[in-house]
Amino acid sequence: MPTAAHSKGGLFPSLQSALPVAAVIALAVFTSRADATQIIEIVTYDASDYSGSIVTNGFSNNPIASLEVTDAFEPFNPTLGTLDAVTVALSLTFQIDWTDPNPTSSPSISGGVDVVWDVNSPGEQTLFGTGGGNGTGPSSSGSLTMSMQRTVTTPGSLAFDLSNFTSPYTLSIVSDSMTVGGSNGATIDYELASGSLSVTYDFTAVPEPASYAACVVIGAVGLALVRPRGRRQGRDRGQAAPGSDGASAVQTSAAAGR
Repeated sequence: MPTAAHSKGGLFPSLQSALPVAAVIALAVFTSRADATQIIEIVTYDASDYSGSIVTNGFSNNPIASLEVTDAFEPFNPTLGTLDAVTVALSLTFQIDWTDPNPTSSPSISGGVDVVWDVNSPGEQTLFGTGGGNGTGPSSSGSLTMSMQRTVTTPGSLAFDLSNFTSPYTLSIVSDSMTVGGSNGATIDYELASGSLSVTYDFTAVPEPASYAACVVIGAVGLALVRPRGRRQGRDRGQAAPGSDGASAVQTSAAAGR
């Protein structure tokens, strides 16, 4: 989900006394627009993306269906500014529900997933993997969950070139050896109860064209004001144009595998 946040830029007090009023205002307009900003894209998942059922054979490692979902993410647009970091975050919760006519073994679920990144160059690569497991004592019925979370960042824990995130790419979640356990003849239903995969672009925004225009126009007025004011400059105080505080956020969400 794209999210934009802006923080107000500041003025250098020593410059206020050295520049004409309008020139100080122009500086304020320019610096307040070059801020740290974020864009966040999120894809969510649920049981419609992954579910199934199995009758166990009495062991703890009954293989279940593989999970594989792929989504295209919007690349970063370099015209917005300088890309400083990319963060990829994964959160998944699996659930099993069982009925066991002869509860002698413990119901369980375990396994792992890889997040695979595919871009034209350098091609398909595994960004990271994560796993988990959970179990409980024998019972005739019940449910339990298994959660997986991991967050990675480049530069940092990911050794990938930031420029690769400026080209169209996809991210896939691929399961690795997912298994469930239970007594011989137990029926276990499994599903991806909830999940999300997000990409966050942290970047430094460039001044918008309107800001440049404001600088030129106001700066020209400042030059015009210098001459008639002459030596009176030292007695006047420039009032910097107010910056903009607060944050604006716009979010969009796309369910994977629809």
